[in-house]
Amino acid sequence: MVVALSIWWKKFAQDGKNANELASQALTDMGRAPTFYDRLVEVAQA
Repeated sequence: MVVALSIWWKKFAQDGKNANELASQALTDMGRAPTFYDRLVEVAQA
């Protein structure tokens, strides 16, 4: 499990990205609800 403790504005991030980059803008086919609930990630040592 990976947890993002806070979502910073993109303009304040050094690389111009934040946790929202992982979230799709797509809507579900039933109810047109957001699809951003969970994401598969891979964690590797830098």
